[in-house]
Amino acid sequence: MRNLLVGNINGQLEQRGLLAPLDHGERRALGLGR
Repeated sequence: MRNLLVGNINGQLEQRGLLAPLDHGERRALGLGR
């Protein structure tokens, strides 16, 4: 279950990184720091 969640979050972050490059706050909130 954890792997699915992490994979889903990573996928969403990649899409958001392309669509909304200014959205660094959410990445930090998730603790990825990318």
